[in-house]
Amino acid sequence: ATPRPSRISLPELGGMAEAAEGLPLDGICVVELSLAIAAPSAGQVLSDYGAEVIKVEPPSGDTQRYVVSGLGKASPDPYKDAPHFCHVNRGKRSIVLDLKTAPGLEAMHALLSRADVFLSNYRAAAMQGLGLDAESVLARHPRLVVC
Repeated sequence: ATPRPSRISLPELGGMAEAAEGLPLDGICVVELSLAIAAPSAGQVLSDYGAEVIKVEPPSGDTQRYVVSGLGKASPDPYKDAPHFCHVNRGKRSIVLDLKTAPGLEAMHALLSRADVFLSNYRAAAMQGLGLDAESVLARHPRLVVC
């Protein structure tokens, strides 16, 4: 994780205000399996508050990487990610896993075994098909907060 300053002085306020040491979610690990806007935005806020957020992407990448202003897809060049994608995924770590394979699911469960939170907005049927629905995940990782 990126080191964060323990104390931030705010000189523009005349030095009268300082941020508290650390951030509220320091030490919390979130595994995010998400697309589009809502769940990535939730992960972004958790990251902003100090959580380590690990975004899991399919081998083809998050479809939002290639969307330009909602008007269609741009080049799939990974060095030309859409501004929206960069905005809602700032401060996150990313890993590519093929969850349709046994090694991919095994790696996902390894991540979940050290996580505190599992955040996803995939369709319920898709999650059930992968065995990553809330009931299945909690049976294997009972300490997780699943949302």
